[in-house]
Amino acid sequence: MALDVDVIIAPVTSQKSRNQFDVVLEYWKEAGLLKPSVVRTSKIASIHGSELKRHLGNLHNHDLESVLNMCKRLF
Repeated sequence: MALDVDVIIAPVTSQKSRNQFDVVLEYWKEAGLLKPSVVRTSKIASIHGSELKRHLGNLHNHDLESVLNMCKRLF
């Protein structure tokens, strides 16, 4: 799945939400995750696509919109 472009990523964790910038995923099962999870939008990073090792799943549109809206608030 190596991409020859930079990719913007945000960590997804099963840890509890820590601040107002963490987005709780409502549809975590549909996304292919094993546990309830949050996206840490305050920890966004950019990496080269070749560093991506595997595809774990896709966010439900509702969750993706929530993450993108939080990113807009941050920036």
